[in-house]
Amino acid sequence: MPLSLRTSLETRVKNCSYSLEAQSCKEFTYQVISEKELPYGNDCEKRNYGESCVCPCGGTWTQWSIVSGTCGKVDSIRYRPRLDMVATNKSCDDAEDSCCKETKEDFVICSQYTYSKAEYKKFKVECEQHNGVVNASETELVCVCLDDQRFGKFCENTVNACNERQWCQNGGTCHNYEGSYRCDCMDNYSGKNCTDSKACKCTEGFVGANCELKIGKCKADVCMNGASCVQVNNNTYKCDCSYKYEGTFCEEELGITEIFLRLIKTNFPFQLVATIVVLIIFVLGIFILFKIVRAYRAFTESSTDRLFRTARELRKQAVVYEAKQKELNAVG
Repeated sequence: MPLSLRTSLETRVKNCSYSLEAQSCKEFTYQVISEKELPYGNDCEKRNYGESCVCPCGGTWTQWSIVSGTCGKVDSIRYRPRLDMVATNKSCDDAEDSCCKETKEDFVICSQYTYSKAEYKKFKVECEQHNGVVNASETELVCVCLDDQRFGKFCENTVNACNERQWCQNGGTCHNYEGSYRCDCMDNYSGKNCTDSKACKCTEGFVGANCELKIGKCKADVCMNGASCVQVNNNTYKCDCSYKYEGTFCEEELGITEIFLRLIKTNFPFQLVATIVVLIIFVLGIFILFKIVRAYRAFTESSTDRLFRTARELRKQAVVYEAKQKELNAVG
């Protein structure tokens, strides 16, 4: 049913606000676009304010009040009425739980403190600027550094242990870490300063990560079992063994299993041949299995046929016998 004549052009906007018509906060409100000129036109449609919503804050904040503590760090709180409370002239003194509230941590300077509120604020700003927090007592302000890499009155200095000296040895990389340093070591080295070697401890005359190099120069017949001598550099050499041997001078003969495993790992042609052989064996196995299954089925079927054939012959003999008996009985 129309409520009144249209005197303005308006639009429906989603905005939780207090509705005088609904006497509560609704999710939609109406905003006037322009006033309509006389004579006024059509009847107004009934407004639809949507569903109820939680009223937003709309009043004035109260003064901050301390809720815990008296000196030093204290917790403070203040309140602000919602729109429905403003519309009904209610204050936060009447309905504190219904109000908007805001809390904060504050600092109260009492008479026994040896510094002022202004000095505390200035100290706090400088401390927090360098990622620190203030630890305040009645007589002293201390800036506690949250970052282990920082130090100083306001945590303004940064630890750089890597610049003090070359801590990391054998090609290790130094990183500042928790007020000290940490080394990222190269392969074959470990320990705090990369001084512990993971490599083999070679006997005299041998070098290399695995002691595989012999100190000296290649000589005729130094490598055994047909191996060739390879000069690695001016001072070291090694023997390049065939797949059947190993050792510094290729003096150790491998077993069949070891030879097979070595060829599988290192020799591509052998890997290819082995793969083909395995595939052939697999296919052959499938073929033989198929033949066995087929032969079994044929045997089963032939046995069944013989049984049926025997049964038919016995049945015929029985029929003939019964016929002869009938003839004999008729003659007698």
